[in-house]
Amino acid sequence: MAPFYLFFFPYYGLAVLALFVHLSGALGIIGRQRLGAFDRARLVLAGGLLGLVVASLILAAFGGLLYPVAIPAAYLANLRAFLP
Repeated sequence: MAPFYLFFFPYYGLAVLALFVHLSGALGIIGRQRLGAFDRARLVLAGGLLGLVVASLILAAFGGLLYPVAIPAAYLANLRAFLP
């Protein structure tokens, strides 16, 4: 069943990454008075790296790398209609 859950990996991964980058960017804007431009850029980079780590852990869990993922037979029957 790999093709079905792998299809959504880029969407989930990019969504989590975008959330962390946007939140760290907002923190950079809020901290404009206290942080210089270099520190704000490092904050956004750190947020992006943290988002990448969190996204990787979520996708590892969804992909069955952390524990086995079993898809119920009723769901598989519906999904098989989409296979060539």
